[in-house]
Amino acid sequence: MSALSAPWRKMQLSEKERDLQYVKDYQPHNEEAQHLRVLLHGPVGAGKSSFINSVNSVMQGRMTGAALVDSASGHSFTQKYTTYKIQKGNPRTFYPFIFNDIMGLEKETNKGVRVEDIRLAMRGHVRDSYKFNPISTLSKEDQGYNSCPTVDDKVHALVCVIPADAVSLLSDEVVGKMMDIRVAASNMGIPQLAILTRIDEACPEVNTSIRNVYHSKHLKTKMEEFSSKLGIPLNCIFPVKNYNSEICLDDDTDSLILCALRQMIDFGEDFFYNGTPDQARHLLSEMQSVRETFQKGFDDLDKLLKKDSKAAQHRIENAEKCISSLEDEAGLQGKAVGELTKEVHALKKKVIDLNAMLHYYVLFVLVCACILFTGPLGLA
Repeated sequence: MSALSAPWRKMQLSEKERDLQYVKDYQPHNEEAQHLRVLLHGPVGAGKSSFINSVNSVMQGRMTGAALVDSASGHSFTQKYTTYKIQKGNPRTFYPFIFNDIMGLEKETNKGVRVEDIRLAMRGHVRDSYKFNPISTLSKEDQGYNSCPTVDDKVHALVCVIPADAVSLLSDEVVGKMMDIRVAASNMGIPQLAILTRIDEACPEVNTSIRNVYHSKHLKTKMEEFSSKLGIPLNCIFPVKNYNSEICLDDDTDSLILCALRQMIDFGEDFFYNGTPDQARHLLSEMQSVRETFQKGFDDLDKLLKKDSKAAQHRIENAEKCISSLEDEAGLQGKAVGELTKEVHALKKKVIDLNAMLHYYVLFVLVCACILFTGPLGLA
């Protein structure tokens, strides 16, 4: 493998202290958010937990291991939806950004985390410590389901973690799942980036010196290959080396980790600034579904009597529960929330009116039945 004479990406590895200070000084620019949530996803063994430990080590200035790591099983060691906070100063204070680690993606449909569970996590519906079930998606009836997520519960930046030495080995099934996740995040307005781990194992030049990272032709090729597979732009992909066998920190390794972390924070801030609250979109979708239910109900009263009235009431109840959450969201306060609230109340009145109509309908049917079956006796 040959090294390039000029770096293919400009980056000063000596700017560790600048990036470290930037991260230490960070505060969310959204008054409703106490922290910025970063969700890591990717195939089994990609280094998601190791990256969290590496970030924690850099910020603590010492080696840490809060996120448990397994390098031997070949299956996902992380089984639960786990939130990791980075300690700041004393044990009771933390930096205002958190990481969520999840079960890894696998080729088989009945193994690894399900794509739908990741969608729910991005919307804030998955509670901390929920144990993923590869066979069944989290449902609204499960204790691990959060029915009314706040802005803090939702994901603000999505990070795909891929090992650089396994880019060519990604199965079509895993790539397909990652594409589904990417599309879902795009529809929610969640910014996305990727990190390539194990860069020292993928390239001998980088293994010799981490400073060769942007001189490595092989590593550049791997990043381009991954960009082509997932459609993630090259300037949103960051090579990192996680700490695994080391017992001391290294400034150049820290610099790559901090560079990626700073971008995650900046991307999360973009969501706070530009993102339309996903809960509002979800509520509007619910409203449309309720409208369709009522329309069908008016067209077919018998069908509404058997099924759709209860379904409509259930949707209305969910919509009402979410109104309080909407009022805390940035970007849809004031008039917009007021209009949605009015619409919920109007739909609720329609449900009440429909129930009254249905009661008269049932009474009418019973009276007709009584006349039909008791009429001859009365005549006798």
